[in-house]
Amino acid sequence: MIDEPDKSELNYERYWSSRPLNELLEKAQEFVGKAYSGTMSTLAFLEWALDHTEQGSEKGADIADAMGKASRINRMLGELRQEVAKLAHETEAT
Repeated sequence: MIDEPDKSELNYERYWSSRPLNELLEKAQEFVGKAYSGTMSTLAFLEWALDHTEQGSEKGADIADAMGKASRINRMLGELRQEVAKLAHETEAT
């Protein structure tokens, strides 16, 4: 884990802009992992919400539409996660 300043500190941006590439990619991996996990949770809660709506209702259609969007975002985040991991691995190798 990287010991970083609090976001409220004035030097937060300067701190990250001065860090080496491998640390920046590590931090990117951390955030994309959180985002991916968040979309998985979103999908689960939307699925449970859909289970509690009347079949064929407008509300159910809206929830299903939101699930489709969350699923597409999840796929994109999965691809991004792989790309960032590849970049980090390539950086370690050099």
